[in-house]
Amino acid sequence: SPSPLPASAATGLRYLGDIGVRGTVKADSLQPYLSAINAAHRDLMLPLPALGDAVSRFRRGLANRQVAAGRPAARVYLPARVVCSALRWALQATPSSLVGDGALLFRAAVALVLNYVWFARGDTGAALRCCDIDTSDGIALVNVREKGKSHRASSRVIRIPRGALPDVERLLHRWEAFRGSRPAESSYFALPGELRTAQRRFRPAVLDDWMQLVLVHLGERAPLGQSWSSHSARKGAASSANAVGASLAKICHMGGWSVRSNVIFDYIDPTCPADAWCARLFGWLAPAPPRSVSLDI
Repeated sequence: SPSPLPASAATGLRYLGDIGVRGTVKADSLQPYLSAINAAHRDLMLPLPALGDAVSRFRRGLANRQVAAGRPAARVYLPARVVCSALRWALQATPSSLVGDGALLFRAAVALVLNYVWFARGDTGAALRCCDIDTSDGIALVNVREKGKSHRASSRVIRIPRGALPDVERLLHRWEAFRGSRPAESSYFALPGELRTAQRRFRPAVLDDWMQLVLVHLGERAPLGQSWSSHSARKGAASSANAVGASLAKICHMGGWSVRSNVIFDYIDPTCPADAWCARLFGWLAPAPPRSVSLDI
């Protein structure tokens, strides 16, 4: 019967070429594969096929190709304009369209809008439970549990006053009516009939999937060489709030950053324009003009 050994140098290069085409191994991780091939031949006192100038040149070429193809796109902030488009769609969608894929898209839009306006971390937003949010008088996130880089959990309260974000309030009321009554410990983003408890909570990565679902539906994409992820939403919220004049203290409170840390500046893009979309979502955080109050004396 035919034997795979000894392998010729040409066979070795074809094997490496297959790896390169499939992209299963990075060029700088090839050495263990080459060493195993050579070791099998050495044990049988056969010529070593995975050596020589041809193999070296192939590895350099594969490395250059992988760098060019896999150069990471810069993650930039998600503009408030895109989130407002998602908000508009979710408010205008007809009840008959919110079935099947429409229900999935509706859930994704609600998650994107809500997590954007409260600067949510991925793990915090994905794990939101029904008992963590109260929409009866504005929007109150009453038990926001977060873990920063210290990995120590903390809780805080975020309140968005009634009337500050009327369209977002309408959206959440619509979502809650659509979703129906749920146990306090169940996921806020669970669809009707979907069982999502603390033990089966959504993973943070699902927020990326939901965002991409919304972006595709809206026909939105990041500029060339850039990308939008769920982390871009957090950057977008901080950048938009900063653009309309919100204080650093307010931005840090909303996002759970320490005012004594420089980390916040990694999230704020000072070139973000102060447009109407930013004002619509974050104008309530901007300084209010002083009002004269009569003392009635």
